[in-house]
Amino acid sequence: MTDSATIDRIINFARWARTPRGAVATCYSAEGRYRPERLREGEEAERRTAPHPVDVRDALAVWRAINPTRGFPVRWYLAISARFILGLHGWQFAGYMRRHRVPVSRSDAEHDRLIAQALAAARVALERQTVACATQQRYTVPSVEQDAGAHPLERVAASDQ
Repeated sequence: MTDSATIDRIINFARWARTPRGAVATCYSAEGRYRPERLREGEEAERRTAPHPVDVRDALAVWRAINPTRGFPVRWYLAISARFILGLHGWQFAGYMRRHRVPVSRSDAEHDRLIAQALAAARVALERQTVACATQQRYTVPSVEQDAGAHPLERVAASDQ
């Protein structure tokens, strides 16, 4: 898998992570004073265009691969989420990382190096997940007619022979 394919998959995951998946909240005031914000012509056209389609299965596969609870380093997950999901650059990126107790300087070169390390680790995690899914064995449940009278331990002993 190339780096551009990894970046495309992570961008797809970021789109999925930014989309609302629950009830859409609206803003109303009790006094009826709320007025929706006024947009310029270019902004209206930009908001009206349909968003890029999200491949949900691939986004979930990426989430499983880079999930910190499954062993992906938190530092790299935070770097990916800050850059691709939240879109932070420069001092905002450094502030986000520091807020989550990851020491980072304010230099853009260090940010780029951290993102490159995170993308390389994500590529390896995605490749491992792909290999694991391809080699996963499918287990079949024996039919009830075949083993109707056998005790479960007898079935295990018979299958081992």
